[in-house]
Amino acid sequence: MGFETFNALDMPLDGMQVIEASAGTGKTYSLAVLYLRLIIERRLRVRDILVMTFTRAATQELRERIRRRINRAALIATAPGLANPADDEDNFALSLLKRSDEDSQLLARRLMAAASGMDEAPITTIHGFALRATQESAFESALPFDRGEQIDDAAGRLEAATDYWRRQVIGQRPEVAQPFCDLWPSPDDLEKEIRDYLIRAHTRIAGPEHDEIVKRAVALRKLWKKGKTRLKADLKTFVESGRLNKKELKVALEKHNSDIDAFLSEIDAALSVSSTAVPALPAWAVHLADSRQFSARGNAAKQAAATFVATELVRKLVAFQPLYKLDAVRQAKHQISSIAARRKQERRQFSFDDMIGALHEAITHPESGQALADALHKAWPWALVDEFQDTDPLQYEILRRIYAKRTHGGLMLIGDPKQAIYGFRSGDIFAYLQAVDDVADRYGLTTNFRSTRGLLNAFAAIFKAPGKEAFLVADIEFHDVLPGPHADDRTLTIEGAPVPPFTLWPFADAKNSAKSKIHPAIVNATVSRITRLLSDNAQAKFVTATDGTETSRTVQPRDIAVLVNTNREAAWMQRELSANGIASVCLHQQCVFEADETQEANDLRKLLRAAASPTDEGLVRTALCTPLLGFHLRDMVRLAGEHTEWQTTLDRFQSAHARWQSTGVLSMLYSFLQSAAPRLLACDNGDRRMSNYMQLAELLATAESETFGMTGLIGWLRDTIAEASAAGEQAQLRLESDEALVRIVTVHRAKGLQYPIVFLPFAPWLGAGGKPDQPAFYFHEKGQAYLCPVLLDEAHKRQSVREARAEGLRLLYVALTRAEQAVFMPWGLANSAQNGALAGLLVRDLLGNMETWYWSGNCNPLDEAAIRKAIATLTSSCNSIEVELLPVKDESAAFSPPLQALPGRARTDLPQR
Repeated sequence: MGFETFNALDMPLDGMQVIEASAGTGKTYSLAVLYLRLIIERRLRVRDILVMTFTRAATQELRERIRRRINRAALIATAPGLANPADDEDNFALSLLKRSDEDSQLLARRLMAAASGMDEAPITTIHGFALRATQESAFESALPFDRGEQIDDAAGRLEAATDYWRRQVIGQRPEVAQPFCDLWPSPDDLEKEIRDYLIRAHTRIAGPEHDEIVKRAVALRKLWKKGKTRLKADLKTFVESGRLNKKELKVALEKHNSDIDAFLSEIDAALSVSSTAVPALPAWAVHLADSRQFSARGNAAKQAAATFVATELVRKLVAFQPLYKLDAVRQAKHQISSIAARRKQERRQFSFDDMIGALHEAITHPESGQALADALHKAWPWALVDEFQDTDPLQYEILRRIYAKRTHGGLMLIGDPKQAIYGFRSGDIFAYLQAVDDVADRYGLTTNFRSTRGLLNAFAAIFKAPGKEAFLVADIEFHDVLPGPHADDRTLTIEGAPVPPFTLWPFADAKNSAKSKIHPAIVNATVSRITRLLSDNAQAKFVTATDGTETSRTVQPRDIAVLVNTNREAAWMQRELSANGIASVCLHQQCVFEADETQEANDLRKLLRAAASPTDEGLVRTALCTPLLGFHLRDMVRLAGEHTEWQTTLDRFQSAHARWQSTGVLSMLYSFLQSAAPRLLACDNGDRRMSNYMQLAELLATAESETFGMTGLIGWLRDTIAEASAAGEQAQLRLESDEALVRIVTVHRAKGLQYPIVFLPFAPWLGAGGKPDQPAFYFHEKGQAYLCPVLLDEAHKRQSVREARAEGLRLLYVALTRAEQAVFMPWGLANSAQNGALAGLLVRDLLGNMETWYWSGNCNPLDEAAIRKAIATLTSSCNSIEVELLPVKDESAAFSPPLQALPGRARTDLPQR
């Protein structure tokens, strides 16, 4: 799928255009250029141009960059001699101004007015656009002008799921309630499974509808009555002849003491439910057609098993067994969605996803949709969408309805399909591909301004290794890009020698292929190389040569990023770096209520309980023993014998209780945090812990207005800890420090960022999941996205895993292309590494049948010879890739951090309350 090279001066501004921007090719720069052209050439006001992206931070960056471009253009319009001939931006502005037939002074004044009005320019997120669109076109959309309070959907989903779960369980007959509870023992279990179906609003549930399932149940009942006796006799023969293997069927039968009648009564009971209900066949029924359940010793045994599994009744039972869950999920999705929507309407609440859904429904309405689309196009005749690869079909359909087939105005969609990695947030790469099919012209940015020539060659060698379809999707291709004009001005050196652009650390020892051995070796190698880069002995420097002048600067911790796959890996790397005297900061997507951070949340919960009940000495003692308050066993023993000091401690909690009542929870918590800060900040990982406490305190203050009393707030914190994965954006971990430290970043979080030196210690396992995350299979068929809670079609499963594999390859692309100067990456023989994205590129032909790689998640293990051959092939195709043995710790290269980065410093810069 080719494209025309993007030319900022000549690209058409009218109609729908797709601009593919590979990593580092200046996507934001190009968007600002197009915006300036619209201001100058089409004489638009800033309020006429809609700009959308997918994060609030990105909207602010775009606004400021566009403002600077317009300001500079206004200055050059006033005095063309101020343009710097060596500056590309100045030259572009000068070219635009020369093409304009508008009076230069009038144009300058108009540009200055545009720059001054940028705060009012509609530069927003897609969700912000939906809200504004429905507010400003309330009449055409038939939606309320004021929808009330904006909320996060997580709490409402759980509340609705709890309501629905109780309706299905409480007061219901056991044969109805028990199968439902077997699927979802608690409301939390139900919400976790249904969450994805609710978030991905553009998906359908694959499989037969309720009425069709009921018809199949009727037919199955008739077949059961007819064939039950034969089935019973066959099973009895298998049992009595010892031909039933010790697998699922035999285990289930033994629970009934091998009583065939009692065993089959489970099917009788399931089929006896109401004729309009869906029977819940026992889980073991799906194994009736599994020949592995039966002994295959001798021809007679084989023939008997083959005959049994081929009978119509067995096949129908096996085919029907998953349908109860399918129907239950479909009903749960519909009911929970309806309950949540009704509650929000009654309380005058909405979420941004509600706005997208409401706008989509309004603009696709057969009668009033066109009027709304016309009104929105009149308000914003031109639109530029950044990071378009992260959109979903509903969002794209809204834009298409507004801008497609217009004689005036335009829609410019800028993105990179190779960086579509947010499927878990409902991003859908197939929406981007649909847009590519819809537009007449497609353009591409072809110059990389981020990475050196050597790195670009290395990336090309890796992603071109398997030939076509490196990304497993026919319309997503790796395109060669040219290095920028200053790509090779800067060189990374150690002891005066240039560092290779791409360093590969191979490991091919079959005796040490276990993750438990490989992971520590790789972490140690990463720490060792970082230590060397930062040590005085190595004299690692960036040497820059410009116009015959050479300058240099020492490599600093802030120049180094370690990209990891998971939050657990991030914590591990941070611990190991800290143990070697290297301070680092983690940037990841973890929630402050999750995993390693739960300690601080539980500490505050214990403190809140003690402050709410200060006369309960047991609760007070529990709070005192938290790391926040820092009392040890010896302190508690001492307090037990010091009545006066103990009473002083109890008085402190009485005062905290009064303060909470009078001035709120934040003021009360700050009094404890202020006194604890010097001690905590002197501990290992003190910045992280203190940052968590502060963030949690602020979240509690926000929740205080939405809960009833102290007990209500404590309950909110308890429930939020239990349901951490559904917490909103405000609960994402904050940066614990803004110092110039080594960055440890998850690949998902690193998208859009760049670093001079990048380490990828866990790259071999990136994208190695293979099988799609349970409980649902997510896949596309004929342009439609589907979710399915059960496996009904092997082709659907293969497509689901192929799409998961493809996203893993895109994650690898994002990880590699963050680097400006150097990459250090291990790869080789290790458990599960053959399932990773790297293996899928470098040794795709050695992994066995590719359909197996797509869907099994368990490829053929590689051997040492295969690894060495793949590495030799890669390095022979690119001289920018150098192979080096895994580094080991070099005591002579110890890093001596600057004084301010040493642990143990005490800080008292917390706010006084």
